Amino acid sequence: MFALRCLSAGLAICLMVLAEGATAAPAPSGLVIAVVQQAQVNGQTGQRTLQPEAPVFSGDRIITGSIGEAQVRFRDNTKLVVGPSSTMIIDAFVFNDDNSARKISINAVRGAFRFFTGNSRKDAYSITTPTATIGVRGTIFDFNVDRAGTLRLVNFEGATRICDRTVDPATKKPRCVETRQNCGLTVLRRNDKLQNITDRAERN
Repeated sequence: MFALRCLSAGLAICLMVLAEGATAAPAPSGLVIAVVQQAQVNGQTGQRTLQPEAPVFSGDRIITGSIGEAQVRFRDNTKLVVGPSSTMIIDAFVFNDDNSARKISINAVRGAFRFFTGNSRKDAYSITTPTATIGVRGTIFDFNVDRAGTLRLVNFEGATRICDRTVDPATKKPRCVETRQNCGLTVLRRNDKLQNITDRAERN
C-alpha cells in the first residue's frame, strides 16, 4: 500500500504552494491523496486548508513541518511521499495527451522522500538534490537530503542512477553510480565521491 508510517499526531504540516503566475489556470500536475494532520496551501487560489484530492501544479513548493507528511499522485500515476521537515519543488511536469509524461523534474531541497515511478518512460524522470541528480530506471526508492546536502538513497526495486552535480576534473564528466541491488544504499556527501555502502556498521 502506498503509504509511509504516520510519525505522530498533534502538529500540523505546513504546506506552501508558490505557483508561478500565469493568466490562464494551468491543468494540475497531480492530486494530494493523503496528508497527516492539517496543511495550508498558498497558491493561485489563495490560502486554504489542504484536503485529499487538492490539486498541485508545476512550480509548486511543498514544505512540511517537523511532524507531518504529504502524499501526492501525479497524472501518470507517479507517487511521491514527502516526509517531515522536507522541502521540494515541482520543477516541471509536461504531459502527453494520454497522461504519460514527456518530462518530470523534481527538486528535492531537503528532507525525506519516497518515490514510485508511474506509467511514463523511465528516462522522463529526473530528481535534483543539492549534490546530485537521480535518474530513474523503473523503481521504488527512499532518499534523504540533510541540511549539509548529503544524499542517502536506498533502492528497493528496479534501478537508480545517481550522478554528482560537480564535474570530475580528469574526465570532464559527472561521476555516476547505478544501483540495482535491492536495499542497496548509496551516499554522496558534498565535495566527496559517490559511494555504494556495503559495510554493515556503516549501513546501520
